[in-house]
Amino acid sequence: FGATKSISSQRPELYDIETSAYTTQRQFFLYWSDVPGATGYQVYRSTSKSGTYHLIKSVKTPYYNDKSVKDGKLYYYKVRATKKSNGKTSYSKFSLPKGKRALPKLEYLDKVTFSGQKVTVTLPKYCSASGYRYYYRDGNDPWKLLRTTSKKTVTLNLPKEKLGYQIKVTPYTTVGGKRYAGGTSNTYGHIKLLDPSKLSLTNYNNYCKLFSARSESVIFKN
Repeated sequence: FGATKSISSQRPELYDIETSAYTTQRQFFLYWSDVPGATGYQVYRSTSKSGTYHLIKSVKTPYYNDKSVKDGKLYYYKVRATKKSNGKTSYSKFSLPKGKRALPKLEYLDKVTFSGQKVTVTLPKYCSASGYRYYYRDGNDPWKLLRTTSKKTVTLNLPKEKLGYQIKVTPYTTVGGKRYAGGTSNTYGHIKLLDPSKLSLTNYNNYCKLFSARSESVIFKN
């Protein structure tokens, strides 16, 4: 058996920082690699990558939920492992810093109702943002912006469809006059049931792609 590495020679790896979606309060979920022999970990935070990092939490597990972040603010994190033995504490090297801006994340839309060339979209109550960008596309066409508004329930007019409408929403936070886009919702829509023999080759190929890529959010409509 090989000798166990000294904790001081090891460095935890801080993984991608995840944003909580199902809460009005901004939260970050931090995960990092477990360090063999560690009895705990210290989480440090700064508002700039090369700035001063302050200890915000000591934990025993290789993860931490930071609930103290403020909307729109940019944060950087470092983590190091600790080992207590015989009344003394030894430390690992710090992980490489990772940063993220605290922004809204929209996992799903509460309700989407298509009626003719109109769609009514209702966002979930948990989502809190400066505003929202509502997008649509027809089939596999490029996404187009329909409306930017702070309203969480809107009725939108749509152009005449060819293959079927799709809708998605991106929340944003405004900081110092600049808009920062948060996490975009899943795509919602419906696919028209068409006669493939009457479609052009391009629309037929797009129609097939639309069916093959559909999700549970897609509604089929005659």
